[in-house]
Amino acid sequence: MNGNDTMKRSVSALKAILSYPTISYSNRSLMDDAIFEGCVNALSSHYPLIFSHAQISTFHKHTYLFHLKGKYSDKPLALMGHYDVVPVSKTWSVPPFEGHIQDNYIYGRGALDMKGHLVAVFESVEQLLESNTPLLQDLYIMMGHNEETGSDENDSGAEAMMMHLKNQGVHLHCVIDEGGDFLDQKHLHVSEDIHVIGIGEKGYMDIIAMVNDAGGHSSTPPNQSALVEPMQLGVYVETHKFKPYLNPAVKEMLKRCAPFASFPYSLYYTFPTLFQPFIFQSFLKDRKLAAHIRTTAVTTMSGGSSSMNVLPQQGWINLNVRISPHQTSQDILHFLNQHKGSQVILKTDFANEPTKLSVLNDGVFDVVASTLKNVYPHMKLVVPALMIAATDARYMHDISDHVFRVCPFDSMKEDKHTVHADDERLSLTSFEKGIDFFSQLLSAFVL
Repeated sequence: MNGNDTMKRSVSALKAILSYPTISYSNRSLMDDAIFEGCVNALSSHYPLIFSHAQISTFHKHTYLFHLKGKYSDKPLALMGHYDVVPVSKTWSVPPFEGHIQDNYIYGRGALDMKGHLVAVFESVEQLLESNTPLLQDLYIMMGHNEETGSDENDSGAEAMMMHLKNQGVHLHCVIDEGGDFLDQKHLHVSEDIHVIGIGEKGYMDIIAMVNDAGGHSSTPPNQSALVEPMQLGVYVETHKFKPYLNPAVKEMLKRCAPFASFPYSLYYTFPTLFQPFIFQSFLKDRKLAAHIRTTAVTTMSGGSSSMNVLPQQGWINLNVRISPHQTSQDILHFLNQHKGSQVILKTDFANEPTKLSVLNDGVFDVVASTLKNVYPHMKLVVPALMIAATDARYMHDISDHVFRVCPFDSMKEDKHTVHADDERLSLTSFEKGIDFFSQLLSAFVL
């Protein structure tokens, strides 16, 4: 197939799978098996060589692991993605599940997060198989079905794939998943906009702080209601921020930014440990940068009585915590126990620890970064950083030293606000570039 034909196929494939509302729900009974199966069948009809050549394993019904064997298996590459999406509102200006094309954009829930990414992977691999070029290294495509609601549940497709490979003794040389980001040059006082590749993730906790009480009528209140101490803890946590810490991911990010930075930041970034106080002062002025250098905790939910004139029998708040790599969930609980009221009971609703950070000094990261620069010459500054959100890739640190979260579409910079929102869209020009990125990545790692 020539370039025009392959682009037509990839757009057709994306349009097809966007038409399936593969919505992920915490209540699994709401997930329609037929819709997920239909989406996979649509992929299969567009990319028959992958489905016929690969060894395919399934997990929890709808997560798929494709294994294409190469001559060697000592440095396998894994390309990750998920095809589940979040629900939509009724306020879209275009149909959310039709793959609507307008003004060189394709619209639909999942266009950016992350069916577009997934189709770019499939298109690049199908083209490779069509060329009859033998693989030197094993290649895996990991296609999860419950990333949006299941990364930390017992039926996580990503965890199941990781455990399957781990039990087979597979150690992945490199893993590529979603999660790259863009920073405007002004954030770090540099001369170029910054493309960020995530090399690890913060930990995550939801902690419920509660006080139980007898309740009663509000006309005869006690000294304080069950809501007071949980709220006091929430206020304390938000007014006494965790101390900043210059983790290795931030240090490496700054060192790579140094040649592009204005003075005195070029000096600070070259010697980040020496100029740590100045870096903290700068980062803490920007909440996005601040999240890279400290654990964050914020009150996200609260509850009391069900009526305005009834004393609560239980007052509670939920603290959502994102844990910096230098701390653990036990450190957070210790901190909260030190500062909570005497009546407060702490319950950990959920917790996972920060991931390991990917290795950066052996050239693998540089191959990924240079591939991005080849595809997008204007991306002169590609740097590693800590991922402050969560992805399925967090599991893969158990079986790989190089787990990278990359955005292959430069239009994400302008359209990120549409992710999980109305009118999610992907530039078709950027989509084509994303396919080129994965094609070049395959050449670098498996040929």
